[in-house]
Amino acid sequence: MLDELTASSNLLCAAIERYSTACLAIQRAYARGEKPHITTPQLSLRMDAEAEIATSLEFILHKATAAINWSRNHSTARSTINNLPPELLGHIFRLVRRFQPCAKRDYDTGDKPEPIYPAVLSLVCSRWREIAFGIPTLWSHIDISTSTLLNRDRLGGLIQRYQDQAGQLPLDLHVFDCPGYEVSSRHPQPMLELTTQFASRAFSLDLDAGQTFEYEVHYEIVSNFFRQCTSGKFTRLTLTHYGDNEFIKGYVDFDEDFGGLFVDVPAERFEDIMSHVSTLRVNQVYPLWSSRAYHGLVELRLTGTQMHIV
Repeated sequence: MLDELTASSNLLCAAIERYSTACLAIQRAYARGEKPHITTPQLSLRMDAEAEIATSLEFILHKATAAINWSRNHSTARSTINNLPPELLGHIFRLVRRFQPCAKRDYDTGDKPEPIYPAVLSLVCSRWREIAFGIPTLWSHIDISTSTLLNRDRLGGLIQRYQDQAGQLPLDLHVFDCPGYEVSSRHPQPMLELTTQFASRAFSLDLDAGQTFEYEVHYEIVSNFFRQCTSGKFTRLTLTHYGDNEFIKGYVDFDEDFGGLFVDVPAERFEDIMSHVSTLRVNQVYPLWSSRAYHGLVELRLTGTQMHIV
């Protein structure tokens, strides 16, 4: 079949090229006012016949085009996504994961029954479910809201599922204020327990606070995390705050002049932990400029209102 298709295609291309050249030559002759060598009545009759033949050929070519397109779409050489090897499909899942979709985005407007990704992969088909559950890195991003209501009603089951699927991988812990949900400053203990539960396994903490850095919630989250995290394993810190600029450090016995935020761990432990952080992204909440937090970084982002470094 391949040889016949190739040979007939070559003959067709040559014939069409020759036929087109002949038709264009006649057109140019009439355009210049010249009469062809053969008699005009004979040529006129032939052109009438060719017009009918061309219409017939156009219909035949249309059928051939439809046939070859249908065959191409059903060819095993053209794979659909479900024909891809599991390794390649898993790599596609990981590429999508780099956009880091999370519960804050999924629940910032309206009510949604479940975060979009990666949990939805398990709902497509049994093959996607098997592949997704076989890639622990897809599940290593753990979302905890500062709203006990959101954690209880929506995120609790997902947190447990993600923890189970991540296995023993280091975790990317994201704690956030969710628009539309009140920060649970009166009953923060459940979220603090979640933060403490995952801190020792976390390589990353992203605390996304709102306008107010509340002592009972955000301060305690950071303090609980630093008390339980593993120095050396924890390498990425992101602190986002949209209120006034604040400095943050570990506590010392006497420091009455410091007007910033104390993390409830000794200053030496705070500095030891921060000295192993290689990625530091902070907005409005900064370690002291003299801190070892700024040593050995591979990525540093300082954002917020203008500040003077002295």
